[in-house]
Amino acid sequence: MRLQIAFLCLLSLIRPAPAGTVAENPALREAAKYYELGRIDKALETCIAALEKDPADENIYAYALEILPEGRSKYHTPLLAITDKAAALKTGTYLYYLGRCKLARGAGQAAAALPNCKKARELDPTAWPVYRELGLTYSSLGDGDRAAETLTQGAELYPGSYKTYYCLAAEYEKQKNTADALTNYRKALELLSASEDSGRRAQTALLRNKIERLSADARSKTAQKKPGATNPAPRAPNPAPKESFADRMKTAEYLTRLGKYEDAAEEYRKAAELFGKTDPMAAFCHLKAGQIYFKLNKMNKAILYYGKALEANGNDLNAMLGLAAAYEAGGEPKKAEAMYARVLKAEPANAKARERLDEISFALLSDSQLLEELRGRGAPDDKKTVPSPEDVNLLKAIRLAERNGAVDYLRAKTSYTKGSIVEKQEPDHVRLILTLAGFKNYRNYLTRDAVNFFEKKNIPLRDIFTLRDLAGRPLFDKGGHLTQEGMRAYWNGGTGVKSWLMRYETVSNSPEDDKFNARIRELLKTGFMEISEPEYLWLIKATDCPEDVLQAPPCGIKMLTAPGLRKYFLCHVETELCYTSAAMILSGLVERYRAGDTWIPETGGTTAFFGTGGGEKRRFCHNGRIWNGGDVPRGK
Repeated sequence: MRLQIAFLCLLSLIRPAPAGTVAENPALREAAKYYELGRIDKALETCIAALEKDPADENIYAYALEILPEGRSKYHTPLLAITDKAAALKTGTYLYYLGRCKLARGAGQAAAALPNCKKARELDPTAWPVYRELGLTYSSLGDGDRAAETLTQGAELYPGSYKTYYCLAAEYEKQKNTADALTNYRKALELLSASEDSGRRAQTALLRNKIERLSADARSKTAQKKPGATNPAPRAPNPAPKESFADRMKTAEYLTRLGKYEDAAEEYRKAAELFGKTDPMAAFCHLKAGQIYFKLNKMNKAILYYGKALEANGNDLNAMLGLAAAYEAGGEPKKAEAMYARVLKAEPANAKARERLDEISFALLSDSQLLEELRGRGAPDDKKTVPSPEDVNLLKAIRLAERNGAVDYLRAKTSYTKGSIVEKQEPDHVRLILTLAGFKNYRNYLTRDAVNFFEKKNIPLRDIFTLRDLAGRPLFDKGGHLTQEGMRAYWNGGTGVKSWLMRYETVSNSPEDDKFNARIRELLKTGFMEISEPEYLWLIKATDCPEDVLQAPPCGIKMLTAPGLRKYFLCHVETELCYTSAAMILSGLVERYRAGDTWIPETGGTTAFFGTGGGEKRRFCHNGRIWNGGDVPRGK
């Protein structure tokens, strides 16, 4: 019966993903097509293949999770591996706790599934899938009352979705509560009739059949009862006060889109008042208000509302992280340090909290403590009393490397680590750390691996050492070694996240910057190369062409502008449509300039045989137009 209710819920999900999302994601579109044809295995295989390439794609993951049949599955192992990888990339995301919940339940481990579903609800108590999976988990544990209560909460939060009533009706049917099952199946049918779901016709027929069968069962039982007996009044979800909550949430989201952030925060505060002080929904509303005030840089209010969220739900990881960040931004590092430590106590694998805690702890070290750490790593005892800025940056880089597995990485690269790795006694354990020499060896190995990685991304070697991070900071120092920013970009790249800029890309501070970079990428795909402003100015001088001629066909140089920035692009790929004889000549001139040949022939009269006039020497352009070698200049 447990499989039956889950299957019934699954049947209501003919097209789980939003149409817009499906249309924008080719893999998701393909999976949805297979699913609608009844080929669930093929749909899941398509999702898994896409997730193995990009485990952080939440849309495909949510779709796969929703269409995954209940019970043991051959997809359990690959989906669990993807879940673990994605959870490490996006800590604090409810979706991956939800995935662990469903996968554990499918493997027959409902007791292990329950805490994961509860954690998902803590992280996002407004998501319908949370209530679906938590309700199914309670049902699988034989706790029908909590299953019905949880599914009812989902229906109250999403009163316009037929799916919520369908799953609730299926649970009541499992409990042989025919009256409540009929009430909710009828509500689901009513909502489905008004929906635009692609599987509406088949689903409507299924619902009507169920209603007819259950109605017949109900009539049969009524006929067997004694005269005067009545059925208990059917129970249906009561939309109040959650409808008010839904209205508040919609208003808050609308105000946020309009840029009226403080008004939006006030709506979230009012929404929180609809619930008890310790209700997870109240915690969620306070969290949203805290996030708004944090973005507005009003740290006192951000701290207030993040604190209220934690009062309502002491295990809310997002509230802890938000409060820690607010303390840090508000100049209270000690409180931030304590809060990040609390996060790690709740979730030891939280990489963000560990990094921030280490950096705050490092910032609180005194000069004498910094020097002591340097000497502990093999720095010479040169009687310094204050560490230099270079010393501090070096220690930061070493700590960053160690947080990302530098010791294990170095041991995997070489069996000889004497003088590179030493033991450090901590209060409760011994820790292996890098010496200064060890870090130097580590960075050499890592730099080589990073260069190989970027070469495999089809980045020319000459461009690799000009790469920058998304804030415009170089990935490599003047000596060709990875910087701290370079290490981060390389590690991110290994997880499928691009966090570097090519030399032609600008730092993105606005949507306009993103559009500018997109236009550059499009030019590069169609045969253009970037030329520097000195190269462009030299072309003007070498060709004697005005700018309007160089930027018009057949020369076709493209100039893109952004605030405080101007970039030039010249077609240089022979097989592309943009390549003309003029583009060929200009490309040759640029190659000469890059090779150091900047000689430009003089124009004017010449002598030919026996001192007779040999004609006038001209450049690529003459009198403001392209010269064709004859007496009349050409315009094309």
